[in-house]
Amino acid sequence: TTLSRRSFCISRLWYTISMFKTLRRRTHSDIDDAILSSLGEAVVAFDTNKKCIVFNREAERLLVRKQKDAIGRLARVVLPLLTEKRKPLSDAQFPIDRTLASGHTYRSKTPPNIFIKSTQGHVFPIDLTITPMKSGARLLGAVAVFQDMTVHTEMDQMKSDFVSLVSHQLRTPLSSIRWFLEILAKEVKGPLNPEQEHFVASDIPALLKYTSK
Repeated sequence: TTLSRRSFCISRLWYTISMFKTLRRRTHSDIDDAILSSLGEAVVAFDTNKKCIVFNREAERLLVRKQKDAIGRLARVVLPLLTEKRKPLSDAQFPIDRTLASGHTYRSKTPPNIFIKSTQGHVFPIDLTITPMKSGARLLGAVAVFQDMTVHTEMDQMKSDFVSLVSHQLRTPLSSIRWFLEILAKEVKGPLNPEQEHFVASDIPALLKYTSK
């Protein structure tokens, strides 16, 4: 009958719409997963109960932890953050707790003052940003994005060591020259003529400036 055919068409239309919505959700989910996997930074998200809901491939690599072992675990377990002295952060210091409590973004300092420990015990400095997830005014959780700063830290240390070495190497001969000029100024080897006095008087202050640093 006409009514039966109409009901059948409506059912088929409803089924098609439902399948389309499901396919679209899956496609969006696949795209989201692909984006998270391709990121060069570790991305870890938590709900308002501080349980892990997202753990991307870079996070797996850095922390040597499988996604399935991270999802559902508490933030302190998934992100074992440490201070510069390699001590666990207190509740007041733990940035996930702070972001969820305040709703404000957290950013670590430069040079890095936050470290993290992998499941294999490797400790390394990280650049960390934690952003609240919101839907309008409602807080949904927090997203932590971080990267390993070991290479950057080592490069900074190498530059500092190089500057210190160059400064030392320059200071050593200057100190010897300063010592000889002071002997001349005291006229230990005899009086100086006016030209020599001017030379000693003008050079000693400059040497004192460089060798006293």
